[in-house]
Amino acid sequence: MKDISLTAIGSKLGVFFHRYGVFVFFLVIASGLITALILLNIVISKTDDADGYVSNVNNISFDKQTIEKIEALRTSDQETKKIDSSGTRLLPF
Repeated sequence: MKDISLTAIGSKLGVFFHRYGVFVFFLVIASGLITALILLNIVISKTDDADGYVSNVNNISFDKQTIEKIEALRTSDQETKKIDSSGTRLLPF
C-alpha cells in the first residue's frame, strides 16, 4: 500500500512546483489576462446597446439675452477694435 501522508504529499508538491513553478506562474498570469480581456470585451460590447436611452440635447433652451451675447461675438476672421492709447499710461513691461 502506498504512503498517503501529509508530508509525502507536501514533498511531492514541492518537487512539482520546484520543477514546473515558472511554467505554472506564467500559465496563471496568461489565463488571468485572457479572462480580463474577455470580460472587458463583454462590457464594451454591451455598452453599445442604447435601448431605452433618451437624449436631452434637444430640450435645451437659451434665454434671449444669452442668444444676443452669442450673436455679438466676433469670428476669427473679423478684425478686433483698435484701442486708442493716446493719453493713457503705458506699461513699462
